Amino acid sequence: NLVNILCVGSVIARKGHQILFEALRELTELEWHLDCIGKTDFDTALYEQLANYLVENGLSSRISFHGAVDANKLKNAYLKADLFALPSLYEGYGMVYAEAIVRGIPVIATTAGAIPKTVPDGCGILAIPNDVPSLKEALRKAISDENLRNKMHLACIEAEPDFPTWESSARQMAEFLESAT
Repeated sequence: NLVNILCVGSVIARKGHQILFEALRELTELEWHLDCIGKTDFDTALYEQLANYLVENGLSSRISFHGAVDANKLKNAYLKADLFALPSLYEGYGMVYAEAIVRGIPVIATTAGAIPKTVPDGCGILAIPNDVPSLKEALRKAISDENLRNKMHLACIEAEPDFPTWESSARQMAEFLESAT
């Protein structure tokens, strides 16, 4: 069974695309496809380096860059995803992890920054930041074990009510601003 992996994040060094690609390069015996969504023009040299890496390592048919997309295409990408992966080297919060979790998508991330506070226990696997072997093992477990993905999916569904939505956050901000006037 093909596992569709989604990565959402601008192509900048801090997001860890290179580490993700290196880890996946060592897992070609497994059935997976990675869709990368996010702006590619913040660091064009990095984007070109990553695109060349895919070609040089025979990964072009398994890893796709889509650039920045509209809300509808992003929604469809989340709907298609079996797994979310973004091995950031730092996140202050990590809204994309929350976006995946509220949709029931298991997360592969790192222990960097606020990610452990954003990804509840059981909702994913957190690797060591900037560590290809650690990330490779997290990905291997999640890609090869459908039962594990199902357990993480259920944990995400259980955790979902604890996550603020954009609407509830906007309502709280409006209430705060009203009370301040």
